[in-house]
Order: sequence, then C-alpha cells, then structure tokens
Amino acid sequence: MKILLPSNTPYAADFPTADMCERYDYPVGSGGTSYVYYKQNSDSLFSFGYRYVSYPSLNADWINPSVYYQFPFVLNQSFVDDYLDNTGFQDSIMYRYVGWGSIKTPLGNTYTDVFLYENNVFNSSSNTWTVLGYQWVSVARLQAIFNLFYPNPSAEFHEKVGFTSGITQQELDAKYQVSVYPNPSIGQSFIDINIPGKANVSIELISVNGKTNTKLVSDGMMAGKCHIPVNTANVAEGTYFVRIVIDNMATVKTIEVAR
Repeated sequence: MKILLPSNTPYAADFPTADMCERYDYPVGSGGTSYVYYKQNSDSLFSFGYRYVSYPSLNADWINPSVYYQFPFVLNQSFVDDYLDNTGFQDSIMYRYVGWGSIKTPLGNTYTDVFLYENNVFNSSSNTWTVLGYQWVSVARLQAIFNLFYPNPSAEFHEKVGFTSGITQQELDAKYQVSVYPNPSIGQSFIDINIPGKANVSIELISVNGKTNTKLVSDGMMAGKCHIPVNTANVAEGTYFVRIVIDNMATVKTIEVAR
C-alpha cells in the first residue's frame, strides 16, 4: 500500500479537491490495483471515493464524504458515519479509539504517539456491527501507518509507505525548533517555536484519552521565535499531547503533568 499525491494517479481528474491517495496493489488474481482519494484537514481525514482498475463496476463516489478519523477522539467512545455512494448504496461505519502508544513496523520504522482505531461496519441483514479491521494512526499526520483488514486467520495486513507531507516528524521538529519545557510540568510549562515565515498556527493541549482538549493558540503569526505559556495547574495529572499545526503541517510533543 502506498500513499501518493492525486496528481500521480490515473484518476486525479475525478477528484480535483483531493490531496491524498492510497494505492492498493492486491495479489495477482484478487483484484489488481485500486485507488482511494482523501481530503485531509488538521483535525480530520475523509474520503471522496475509490477506483478499481480491473473492476470499474465497483467504482464509487461518496455523495457525502466518508469520515475516517477525527481528532481528538475520546477513548472507547464510538463515532458513527453514514455514507451514500453514487450507485444508491447506503451503509454505516463505526470507529472507536481503543488505545495509543508507539510501534515499530516490519520495515524497521518506529512511530511514536500512534492511536489504535477499531473499524466496524454495519450488517443491515443481521442489524449488528461487525469488526472490519484496525488502523494504527499517527496523531501528527492523521494518516494510518498500518491497516489490518478482516481480523481472522486470512487477514490482510498492510503497512503504508510514503506520506504526502514529504517531510518527516524529525525534519519538522528541526525546522520549527520545537521544545516543550519543563517536562514534567508542575503548574506551568512553555512552548518555544521558530516560525520561518508568516503562517497560520494552531496549538492544542490534549489528554491521551481525548477528554481534555484546550486550544492554546489559533491565529495567524508572523515569522520569528514564539514563547507560549501553557497553564497546567487546572488539568488533571497525566500524559498530554501538545499538537502544533503550522499551515496544516503538524508536529506532536508529549508532556507529563505532575502534582
């Protein structure tokens, strides 16, 4: 599975506002290649539709884009999205954030601050929800790193390769010179950022269970070094994300709040 810019795919003209595409290359005889087109915001990812190279009869566009991830997301709280495609097919999908942590992939890549999402599809014939698979999603990119479809002995496990941002988390940290200190925080910490040019900046303090979400900054900012106070005196003890979005490019730091 590879993540591509839509302009590098054969169906880009069908999805002119998409900014990300997933290409699935299936084993010979089981479907060939398919493309799924997405739009990414700083706090959500949703899909416009998909194209099958070998089976165009399966192609579909969503009448209302299907939401894949939202951030923040409350631990063990389900989010249901109803979707309708251009063929008249309507169904529902349910996502549930069930945990977070760090992972090391079979390709040898290590990712920190990764959410685990459970994906359920509604079975209208039995009127029940069935687990379709799991996704390991980067909180910084809001893109899945791993997909596990159909959790059974014949499951398909995909590692995604390539990201549309074209820049790694480490490169972002170096570019913006982000630091959060003191850490652990007892009452107050500070965020230092170097903004290379005029940019829209959003900074949030978010608990790992998704229940606390405090907007620290949401504004246009000029180039230069910023020194931003973070009041932690009124939040519960525990682990928090500091999620910094600069012109839709995100970086994430983890901070411990102590008493």
